[in-house]
Amino acid sequence: MNKLIADKWCLALRSGEYDQCKQTLENTGAFCCLGVLCKLAEKENINVKFNLPLSSELLGGSLDDQTAVLNWADLKHGNALNDYTDASLAQINDSGADFKHIADVIEQTWEQL
Repeated sequence: MNKLIADKWCLALRSGEYDQCKQTLENTGAFCCLGVLCKLAEKENINVKFNLPLSSELLGGSLDDQTAVLNWADLKHGNALNDYTDASLAQINDSGADFKHIADVIEQTWEQL
């Protein structure tokens, strides 16, 4: 993964700006860790997909639905599979880990993402 983007992502996850959800990129204004990455990409004018016309929420449950974000961040897998922990960041998020813990994992393993 791109180190500069990983650093920005960790800052965003620790910022307290984002409420956390599970199982989807965005749900009623809350985000999974991958949804936070999509919001960062959107701020960088990356083409992020939404559930339009029914909703302005992010499309999908992984970055497989957000290929522009996946490519921008230089991630190897849509669920941010972490070879080091043998789990994806999506799984870590959905298991109940908070954003601060996920940021710690990203910092320790960004090269494998």
